Amino acid sequence: MLVLKVPAAATGGSDRVKLNPATPYKDVLTNIYEIVGCSTVTKKPVLQYRLSSSTLKSEPINLGSEMDWEGCLEDVGIAEGKKKGTVITINIIVSEVVSTKLHQPV
Repeated sequence: MLVLKVPAAATGGSDRVKLNPATPYKDVLTNIYEIVGCSTVTKKPVLQYRLSSSTLKSEPINLGSEMDWEGCLEDVGIAEGKKKGTVITINIIVSEVVSTKLHQPV
């Protein structure tokens, strides 16, 4: 089971989402965009991720394609192999500008 931590537009905090690793990339994006609050926006924000096992200084990795998603799944598998018994969370990062605009009251 995969755990995503996604910034939530409705609360200003984050939501945790459990997904099957076999979930298609398109469905992952749909879930993320709904939580972020931009599912009806034409121009979607750039998404990046950082694993919970990564240091805060590590650069986030793009999540803009099917290949990026496959790389993310590989990264999770490697990290979980190093830390047996630990669930690695995938922290989804949305650009500050988009996050700020989405969280402003209308």
